[in-house]
Formats: sequence, C-alpha cells, structure tokens
Amino acid sequence: GLTWFKHVALISSFQDSYAPYESARIEICKNAANDPSRGSAYIEMARNLLHDMELQVLYRIDVNFKIKTKNLDNFIGRTAHIRFLEDQSLMQMILTRYTDFFR
Repeated sequence: GLTWFKHVALISSFQDSYAPYESARIEICKNAANDPSRGSAYIEMARNLLHDMELQVLYRIDVNFKIKTKNLDNFIGRTAHIRFLEDQSLMQMILTRYTDFFR
C-alpha cells in the first residue's frame, strides 16, 4: 500500500478521460461496486492501496483546467491528461501551496 509515504496527494480531473476520475483518486465508484465481473478486483486493489493508511496524510485534489478550444483531443479527454504533465502553473501551485509534501 501507500503506508510508506508521509504524504500522498492524488490529483484528478473530471476532464481527464484517460485516467478515470475515481481510479485516479483511489475511490470505489458505484459502477465498480455493481460490476459482477471486475468490481471485486477493483475494490480489492483500492482497499489494498489504502490499507493501514492514516487518513490525515491523504489529500485528494481536484483540478479543473480552463480548456477553451474544442477539438478531438478535448472531446476524448486527452488535453486534460497531458496538462497534468505540461502545465507549469499547476506544478508551481503544488510546489508552493503544498510544501509539506516535500519535507
């Protein structure tokens, strides 16, 4: 699991269709709970990752990118997925706002 870490930040966006929102946040969604074929495996993975973790060290951060253009990449969720990697202002915000993560 994630118990080896002092601080864990799970950063997600509804706009990112490449990494499902609940999966990026390690949350169990209703679909997984009701899926007879893969639901139990997903639930077990989420529980194993969070097992024995102190809740005060887990941060779930939602990001909403201002995506103005309309194109295929936006439609399929690729733009938001790539922004997590390339958005300098997001990286600066994380480094300055959440300094406890890096101590």
